[in-house]
Amino acid sequence: MRFREWMEDRGLTRVEAATLLETTPTTITNYFWGKHRPRSDMTAQIFTLTNGEVCADDLQAAYQEARKE
Repeated sequence: MRFREWMEDRGLTRVEAATLLETTPTTITNYFWGKHRPRSDMTAQIFTLTNGEVCADDLQAAYQEARKE
């Protein structure tokens, strides 16, 4: 599942996600749209926050899709 989909399914804003992950809303926006790939420690935090619903492969796939646009 894409991080964007996970957030939307829960009605979670980027500001709320940033607070949960102790980062900035801008960083979350970049992950949300696949514009940037998170570092390994952030990938692990996202995996934990989403109870494994968003994994490294999902984040990489979102990044690759964004590069095609």
